[in-house]
Amino acid sequence: MSPPHSELIGGALLAKRASILFSTLRSRDAGYKARLVREVAAHICPRLADGEYQAVVDSVFSLSEEGLNGAHAHLRGGNVVGKIVLAAQAATQAQADALAREHVLD
Repeated sequence: MSPPHSELIGGALLAKRASILFSTLRSRDAGYKARLVREVAAHICPRLADGEYQAVVDSVFSLSEEGLNGAHAHLRGGNVVGKIVLAAQAATQAQADALAREHVLD
């Protein structure tokens, strides 16, 4: 299996002061992976649970053909800050919007 290839537009990254970080655990031994899981459980999970760390959610769309099309259009618009979430059980756009408001960082 050959690694995936992609084209990188460096100027766009520099303009947004963005960075790209790559990591893989496939080549790591089981001991390293076990230590990593313990460290995440000890240091990251408690902060997620108490709300210190939160995901930045840009928008929430329903997991439907209409929602997928809307999410793609929003992404192509280029003004996304945070994650675009596809919610399997958001029955209405109002529910999806309320969910997004609950998870957006100020």
